[in-house]
Amino acid sequence: MSVASIWEMAIKINLGKLKLDRNLEDIVPDNLPLLPILPKHIFAGLAFPLYHKDPFDRLLIAQAKSENMFVITNDDSFSLY
Repeated sequence: MSVASIWEMAIKINLGKLKLDRNLEDIVPDNLPLLPILPKHIFAGLAFPLYHKDPFDRLLIAQAKSENMFVITNDDSFSLY
């Protein structure tokens, strides 16, 4: 899991756009392997066309491409990348 996903969830909770039945800290286990945000992920995203304007989603796509990983989503625009 990308640390960007946890960051985005925290922002959405603060904005009232995401409601959880427990604290985010209780949902994300301490031993969950996390993919950090590295400069190479940010640089990879610079080359992408702007099919998707959400910066978190663009970062997740860049991380997945850079690390040869998959993204699980129901967002159809991800497939454009």
